[in-house]
Amino acid sequence: LRIAVVGHANTGKTSLLQTLLRRRDFGTVSPTGGTTRSVTAGEILDEEEVLAIILDTPGLEDSINLRNMIESSRTDRREDPRSLLDRFLASPAARDSNELAMEASSLEAAMNADVLLYAIDARDEPQPRHLDELAVLGMTARPLIPLLNFTARPEADADAWRDACARQGLHATVSFDAIVFDDAGEARLLDAIRTLAPARDDAIDAWRRLRRSERTNALAGAREV
Repeated sequence: LRIAVVGHANTGKTSLLQTLLRRRDFGTVSPTGGTTRSVTAGEILDEEEVLAIILDTPGLEDSINLRNMIESSRTDRREDPRSLLDRFLASPAARDSNELAMEASSLEAAMNADVLLYAIDARDEPQPRHLDELAVLGMTARPLIPLLNFTARPEADADAWRDACARQGLHATVSFDAIVFDDAGEARLLDAIRTLAPARDDAIDAWRRLRRSERTNALAGAREV
């Protein structure tokens, strides 16, 4: 099971991975956007068996320019979006020395994933750049789950984001606060992943068993203390 965490810079993508992986040493979390500069992989392990690979990706910092660049290669209005994206990724604009190189690396990671988690800072208002991000990610032809982060903060507006996502045809949003963690939130997230990646049921079931076992052991250890 390969999951790519994608989205704008500074939406809590790395914090999300730290929580899912149960690793506070994974990546670097900073209030400054653009900390993640390359694709980094973390693993969910059960007795040394890899159940899932989760990819932390650079933020889509210039989504408006990115979408315009991709769309500019269109020669036929009926041309499918994936073909446009493939053309962009094969162009000089997507190379290491270009200003859109980090966005290109994020999109390449997304295209090789089973499911995309689109991290949203629910404290922000939906903006045109977010719509461009969703449009570009839709070109990957990969299943996408909008993930509402920081929902426990008083200034968060999850309803506004659910409405904005629904207007883009994305109705299966999931609230998962990477900072204020709860087991039910992770269960909802795994349910959503299972729906969009049915071929990976075995990995998701093993992931659930792993977390139940960890929780049981933690509670038993707490009682002994």
